[in-house]
Amino acid sequence: MTKRNSINYFLVLILIVRILLFSNTSNPPDPSNFSSPLAFTSLQQRLDLAFASSLPNKEAGLLSGIVLGTKKSLPTKLYQQMIQTGTIHIAVASGMNITLLITPLFNFLTLFLNRKIALVALTILIWFYALLSGFQPPIVRASLMASLLYLSQEFGRKADSLRILIMTGYVMVMVKPDLIFDLSFQLSFFSMLGLSFIQPTLRKSSNRLLKSENFSATLACQLATLPIIMANFGEYNLFSPFINFLILPVVPYILGIGLLAAFFSLFSRMIAYLLALISYPFLWYLSRLLSFCADVKIFQVWTPKWSWGLALGYYLIVGWWVYKKRKS
Repeated sequence: MTKRNSINYFLVLILIVRILLFSNTSNPPDPSNFSSPLAFTSLQQRLDLAFASSLPNKEAGLLSGIVLGTKKSLPTKLYQQMIQTGTIHIAVASGMNITLLITPLFNFLTLFLNRKIALVALTILIWFYALLSGFQPPIVRASLMASLLYLSQEFGRKADSLRILIMTGYVMVMVKPDLIFDLSFQLSFFSMLGLSFIQPTLRKSSNRLLKSENFSATLACQLATLPIIMANFGEYNLFSPFINFLILPVVPYILGIGLLAAFFSLFSRMIAYLLALISYPFLWYLSRLLSFCADVKIFQVWTPKWSWGLALGYYLIVGWWVYKKRKS
């Protein structure tokens, strides 16, 4: 265990304590306060209209949630199914969206552009999406982190994703302290913490399933966000890691098609309609899977909502386990 990693773990613990101590409030701020400029608010409305005109109500609301982070069009029943299956993170635009899309998008750009120009184009596209989403906290965090990671690689420095995540989280919380109360920010931050902190340890296991990148990423995010979910909802689906594993492959396609629709809506509403329609098979699969899994109650667990003390104890145990595994 290097001194650098020990410092990283210490900083992670400090930030977790800060979030847990000050996130208990009965009146959390409305994420809609992070609003887009008027022009992009109008674009969001055009996209909502394009989605609603091309797709059934359930699928249109799901597409708006994944791409734009809007829940107003999401049917109440579908929203409850997401809570029951532990997939609520896909109901809003999240940092995971950028994480899933950034590598294949960069690889695609390098097919036509040299690396430096592709990097500039990627950065522009990332921040276009952040602007389109209304500069929602998790998207801003993921955009900052992705930009820093790729820029550090370009300048020949070894990128430390965990340290960059911690730095980004600190900066955002210091600039806007009430982000601590934002559930979307909490889920996004701890998901990324799981990917940076827990997943590498899981992949060192001799178990073939844990060695899988998709499953280890899903399980790492679930382990990292469990206290947040239990503190806010008091229920958890034990089958949730497998449900997330099943939905993970289709999310990049839904997001990619949705972003293309956003881009082309600047020029042609008809193309935006057609692109939204193309996403229907993926959305249909996703909504039906959520409906089926939510009806299976045998894996559902209900408990009193967790206190911050219980959540902190959980993170200390997980952190100790990861530390011991890496040290060995």
